[in-house]
Amino acid sequence: MNQYTAYEVTHDDDELVLTNSDTGEEERGSSVAMRNVDESVICLPAFTRECELAYREYEGIINATSSYPGEFGFAYLDGEFYQFSRPPGSDLEFERTEPSEAFERIADDNDRLTETEREVLDEGKIATTRSVRTNRLLKDDGDYYTILHTAGKHYGDGVTTCGSSGGGFCNRADRVRWTDWISDVGYGVLGAIGVLVGVGALVRQYRSEQQNE
Repeated sequence: MNQYTAYEVTHDDDELVLTNSDTGEEERGSSVAMRNVDESVICLPAFTRECELAYREYEGIINATSSYPGEFGFAYLDGEFYQFSRPPGSDLEFERTEPSEAFERIADDNDRLTETEREVLDEGKIATTRSVRTNRLLKDDGDYYTILHTAGKHYGDGVTTCGSSGGGFCNRADRVRWTDWISDVGYGVLGAIGVLVGVGALVRQYRSEQQNE
């Protein structure tokens, strides 16, 4: 059982701002720097090996000798977005990009959202046993969001563990887990009934045809 929370992503006064869609609370500065807003952006979160290399490259301390930019399209350095480019035969270049343009290039459109991801954006926060893709920038009605995993409860071998910053998730997780299980069982039973009804109809049709011959 996991909890997912949607955050609106904006840029204000050289700061990336995350606004919790459920509570309306804002995060800025060092707090946001520790968030994985989008996996294609180096230094979100900061203090990773890739981020350190990007800073050293940006400052001209080292030349690009690694392949790390391959999986990343942008870096977020000192409150600015930079897009990577590497002209043939040249060193890695950092192209400063306005936040609005960077958001537009990075974000997935809402027509690529799953039903569960759409539910997270609509509700602000959900607890579910279903899989949700996280840590990527999403565009919805002209605004930008990211979905983060914010709590989890795991069951197995008679031991239950729960990690949460509060909000009653650990208790709510049990109720949602059973609701999802009952729903899945219910759909399974309905499906089985549908199969039996269909088979019964075929048998009756076959018998009727045999009697008419």
